[in-house]
Amino acid sequence: MRLRYARRVVRDTPSPSIARWSNALEYAVPISVVPIAGSVLGVYQAVLDAVG
Repeated sequence: MRLRYARRVVRDTPSPSIARWSNALEYAVPISVVPIAGSVLGVYQAVLDAVG
């Protein structure tokens, strides 16, 4: 374990844990922004007015 860590530090590669969090955020952030953008732009209200 320590030798693997030492090789990673020498090569200056990022931690695998950081890479996993980065990958998760790549999907979570856009998914969470879509409803906020729809609310700000009034898309939801326009759909409700058209349906009801």
